[in-house]
Amino acid sequence: MTPGLALALLLAAPAGAQGRNTYIAVGTATRSGYEELSVVGWGEGCSVAVKYLRYSPEGQGLRGVPDAFRIGTITLAPDAAEQSVRWTLSSEGGRGWSAEDMAAAAARLRDEGRHDRSGTLERLRAGRVADQPGLEALLTSTAVFQSDPPLGGFPERYRFSGVHYSPLVSCGLFDFVDPRSPRDGHRLVLARLPEPGVRRSRARAHVSNALLFYRNEGDLTSAEAELAVASAMDPQYALARYNHALLLSLHGRFNEALESLKAAVKRDGEYAVQARKAPELEALKDDPRLAAVLAAAPPPRERRPPPGAPEKPKPERKNAEPVRRHY
Repeated sequence: MTPGLALALLLAAPAGAQGRNTYIAVGTATRSGYEELSVVGWGEGCSVAVKYLRYSPEGQGLRGVPDAFRIGTITLAPDAAEQSVRWTLSSEGGRGWSAEDMAAAAARLRDEGRHDRSGTLERLRAGRVADQPGLEALLTSTAVFQSDPPLGGFPERYRFSGVHYSPLVSCGLFDFVDPRSPRDGHRLVLARLPEPGVRRSRARAHVSNALLFYRNEGDLTSAEAELAVASAMDPQYALARYNHALLLSLHGRFNEALESLKAAVKRDGEYAVQARKAPELEALKDDPRLAAVLAAAPPPRERRPPPGAPEKPKPERKNAEPVRRHY
């Protein structure tokens, strides 16, 4: 293994975090090659199976064959303050690459290891945040998570870049990057999330960011990208799926737009009502698939009135007529 790249996927705490063995370096894509990190599946409790592949630069090594690889689990036991890592298959020690061995290891983790549940990913965009007081701090800071153990201890150069959520949003695998360190740029931290609603709150912030880009700046590209983040991290969030459908339609990605709209109206029929009037869907107005999606929508959900709004008068209940029996 190349010495300069040997830091990939080692347990190591950066300066200021000595004594907390809770970080994993996974590397970043660079001109000298590229790396892939993916979640195989989530297990019981706070445990996640991950797979890492690193490929040589163009012209070096074998095309399509990683020169380093690892697959295994990261676990945070109940009441534990530090995560534990167990690699079931690794290139360390000179083991050669085999796609079949990697697939078999992933299957064992999913089946025998019971890491077979899917989570979601919030991958932050590298671009700017719309001009809205407090929005940038909300999206780029980890303080809102109130995680256990607390996140932090990194040098200032590390930037929060994303989080893999467990299926019940009880845990998160946090990804921090150092843009100045192309060969050892990531740190992964597994932490408990005491408030699962944090995912919806952050998805709502991404939607707000997208609508500011779209309505205030006419930036369709950034708006669609933000809505893609919100839809991926919280697929059941109807507001995100509906607005993503609108932006996908404006980009001419009609098949994806219809799928996103279908997901939105399935959750709340109110979005079918809005879709019939949305100018963003004008290009689909004669598409029978759009008509089918709208026709299959359930009735709109009853919404709570905003705080301070006068209550609607309730219909007067009439006393039931007495039952007369004849003998």
